[in-house]
Amino acid sequence: MFWWRRKKHEVNERQRMFMKNGSLLLEEVIAISDDAKSNPIKNFSADQIIEATNNFSRGNLVRIDRYRHYRGVLDGRVVLIKKWAYGGSIYSEKIYRDLAVSSMVSGHKNFLKLLGCCLEFAYPVLVCEYAEVITRSLRGTRCPIDPALTWSMRIVIAKEIANALSYLHTAFSRTLVHKDIEPCQIFLDNNGTPKLGEFCNCVFIPIGETFKEFV
Repeated sequence: MFWWRRKKHEVNERQRMFMKNGSLLLEEVIAISDDAKSNPIKNFSADQIIEATNNFSRGNLVRIDRYRHYRGVLDGRVVLIKKWAYGGSIYSEKIYRDLAVSSMVSGHKNFLKLLGCCLEFAYPVLVCEYAEVITRSLRGTRCPIDPALTWSMRIVIAKEIANALSYLHTAFSRTLVHKDIEPCQIFLDNNGTPKLGEFCNCVFIPIGETFKEFV
């Protein structure tokens, strides 16, 4: 009987989280859309995410910054699963901006592709294509770039990330500014294609204005 009550409570809590996160995500998508097209965001269940990461085991952990990044397998595909690292943070609303912007740029080859999310945890969990970060340390946001990357490869990375930023600034009716470029937000896929990921601090320049003061 105790097991049944606990399971029922867990189901109810997941439903509550789904409704809360879904509502906040929808608000964010509507707020930034303004003629910009966002791709459908597939929803994964909490059970799928837990199974894919072996209950967020440290053995699957590949990086920690704002998110804990886990390597997992979903639907027979290796993916990168991003779980917010700081529970109760006043900055947690940035997750919804990250999700909304990711859905807008996922079609571009130099952005980390968003495959879906799970809304059944305290904060949304993002599911992205799998790619390796170009920094060499597991923890910290200002880590040195992997010394195994040659200078020619670094130049390619710089050029393609600049291409991604140009797209971000010009593809939508309002200019979208990333505002937080760091090496830890750049990934390489299996083909060596650079990918810019994480859009927590992205901001739009207001309509009719040419700049915005950042804080």
